Amino acid sequence: MDREKKALDLFATVCDLPPEERSAFLDKACAGDGALRSEVDSLLARDVETPPFVDRFHGILGQLGDAAGQAMPAVIGPYRILDIVGQGGMGLVYKAEQEDPRRIVALKVLRPGLTTPDQLRRFKSEAQMLGQLHHSGIAQVYEAGTADTDFGVQPFFAMEFIDGRPLNAFAAEKRLTVRQRLRLFVKVCRAVQHAHQSGIIHRDLKPGNILVDNAGEPKILDFGIGRFLDPDLARTVQTEQGQVLGTLPYISPEQIGDHPEAADTRSDIYSLGVMLFELLAGRMPIDVSGKSLPEAARIIEEDDPPLLGRIDRGYRGDLETITAKSLEKD
Repeated sequence: MDREKKALDLFATVCDLPPEERSAFLDKACAGDGALRSEVDSLLARDVETPPFVDRFHGILGQLGDAAGQAMPAVIGPYRILDIVGQGGMGLVYKAEQEDPRRIVALKVLRPGLTTPDQLRRFKSEAQMLGQLHHSGIAQVYEAGTADTDFGVQPFFAMEFIDGRPLNAFAAEKRLTVRQRLRLFVKVCRAVQHAHQSGIIHRDLKPGNILVDNAGEPKILDFGIGRFLDPDLARTVQTEQGQVLGTLPYISPEQIGDHPEAADTRSDIYSLGVMLFELLAGRMPIDVSGKSLPEAARIIEEDDPPLLGRIDRGYRGDLETITAKSLEKD
């Protein structure tokens, strides 16, 4: 892999990590290659100083706008852009209006000039996955395609716009009882089960990827690092050995180990266990905040979380057993 592509890939990955985890991730990913680390640090600095990202390799100024309301494209394909609702290392998500049928959608696009073959494969794979999933608990994809823009051909897909709050924030704001939290979580589990039965694993389940709307209905989003269970389909998006995909506090032991390709439906079950523990106990089962990536990996792979019943006696019994089973290392 040439240095420019590797730097771009690392940049795209690290942008999706919480700021406090980035340095430790890069320490491991760039070990022994100071020049590569400097390239990625430079990209991160430019991303902060001049949002949106200025593509230093291709000289394209991607003036797509940021959360502060800078210039945005008026339209992308048949969609009128209204606002930006999210951005990461690889892409942006706009709130947009579709003319026919008239509706509000979430329009996900790749950052122009930043697209690498691997990122394009992941983007297309996510659209393909969402197109195969038809469940009330999973955001529906309406259309995938490309549009001609000032920055060239722009891949995009339009999906259901969810006006909601992350799972744990919703539960806290609504002051849900334990029974209400469990009913909400069962809906999440049923949506994940639908994905698994459709041959798809999410690999990045976390409260931020599960929005709950005003009606109290959860919707799973962001299958950007998801994977097909079918080996032939899975080959279209491969994870390199040593590459960590996912969000550290919710990632399963096998995903952070030496063989992330071993992830299967049980990896999502582990992440569900972390969320259930957090939803009930109000704290994470294992604390990796402020840890270096190697230390966080060791904790996730080796340290056992406490039993729920030790935090609250009311959780003894089935809830304690189910959560502990989900969080087993093996």
